Amino acid sequence: MKAYIKRGIERGDHKDHAYYDLEMVHLQGKLIEVEPYNGGTYQWIGGIPGGTTFGWLDEWLMFNIKNEIRKARVQLLRAFGDISSPTEVSLAIYRELRYGVGKEQRVGFSIDMAGSVEYSFDETDLYNVANRKRTSLQRYVRRQLGFKVEDIKDHELDLLCRQITKHRHDGMFKIVRGDGVQKAYERGLGGSTCMTYENSKYTSMYKLNPDKVGMVVYESPKITARALLWTCDDGVTVMDRIYPNDGGHVEIMQEWAASNGYVFRVGNSLPCGSYVLLSDGENHVVTLKYKAYIPYMDTFRYGKRRAGKLWLSNREGRVGATAYNGKVTGFVCSVCNKEFLGSNNMVRISYGVMCTDCDKTTESCGRCGRWFTKGSEDEVKAVDGGRYRWCRKCREEICVSECDKCGGFTVALHRIGIKIYCSICASHCSRCDKLVLREELDRYEGLCEKCAGEKTVEKSEAVHEKHGEGCRVYADVETGVVLSSTDIATV
Repeated sequence: MKAYIKRGIERGDHKDHAYYDLEMVHLQGKLIEVEPYNGGTYQWIGGIPGGTTFGWLDEWLMFNIKNEIRKARVQLLRAFGDISSPTEVSLAIYRELRYGVGKEQRVGFSIDMAGSVEYSFDETDLYNVANRKRTSLQRYVRRQLGFKVEDIKDHELDLLCRQITKHRHDGMFKIVRGDGVQKAYERGLGGSTCMTYENSKYTSMYKLNPDKVGMVVYESPKITARALLWTCDDGVTVMDRIYPNDGGHVEIMQEWAASNGYVFRVGNSLPCGSYVLLSDGENHVVTLKYKAYIPYMDTFRYGKRRAGKLWLSNREGRVGATAYNGKVTGFVCSVCNKEFLGSNNMVRISYGVMCTDCDKTTESCGRCGRWFTKGSEDEVKAVDGGRYRWCRKCREEICVSECDKCGGFTVALHRIGIKIYCSICASHCSRCDKLVLREELDRYEGLCEKCAGEKTVEKSEAVHEKHGEGCRVYADVETGVVLSSTDIATV
């Protein structure tokens, strides 16, 4: 089958997140042959043209080409209808796009290159990505639709086309805040970096400050990109470094920021030196709350900390010469999930760390592993004298009983008559294996009362048999050893 490569390719074993393979960038926007895989929703790529890599092509990397071209055409027509001040010329171009040559050629926005349009001369290739022509909207209006300079001046056409392109791009932008920012890092949106996937926990500071930090997400058929949006103390909004950090989307996102009155980074490479240059040439400060983690910073990388507050700036010396690079300054409790500064109140457990408050007030069930507050209805309690420690739900599932003597819980059903006893309160006689109370066994040194009496009689008979009936014998009852004997006649 034919597959159109929309994003990237995942190699090897399937993980929760498909990652962007830089070796496959030359395949984006191209058709390749793939073999259907009947075992699931993936396609096996036999041999990559021009490459040596083999792997799986995820279903979400492919899409219906015909539907995408139709969607791109509708977006182009809708953009003409959305411009704020339509003119006779713009309406004439719109009519030609919808009902004239534009309809015959299925002209629409390019699904591969932002700011361009695509069309086809041949009706048989209307939905063939490889054979469709790509050009700028200005050139298409001039050469294909036949609008001359006397119909519309060049500067007027350029202004109109910029408006149209901007409307299309505006629909590709969205801003997320709060928990949405951390989730975007968790998903690896915009590409894998040092703060994505398992390291997304370090970005919790953004979730704590939805009024100061947001994220703009740009998504086109070709790429998904992200950049942080900072609301500074002086009211200025700054768009941070763009990820991925190169490609046609960088200019589009910068134009979007400028059109919204936002400041953005002049360069999009790794920060270096004592400041990060912004488009307004100014220095800005933003004040934030934080708890355990300070994430890696690209633009506002110089700061100082005090009393749970963080002051950040794009220039060294404004608020203190400290660069923050994803350093961990505290911990997150594995039980209550709260963040804590420092490690003074941290307690290490088998699978992580917990705070001292949880250590004092909660306990984990030895069966299900969940944590429960001490003194609550579900609290963990000892079973069989502390051999097990289970929560209420686990005790009910295993049918744990309550001892009729001590009131403790027991998993072993020690029944004496109609009563149930735990292994602490009842056990078996070492001679006849009868189940009796523990206090009886302790009294007769591991024997029940009956077995203890029978043993005493047996030993007494053995002594008399040896020394005769006419003697008073003093012997050890347990061992039968004669201590002394006296003839009764002489007494």
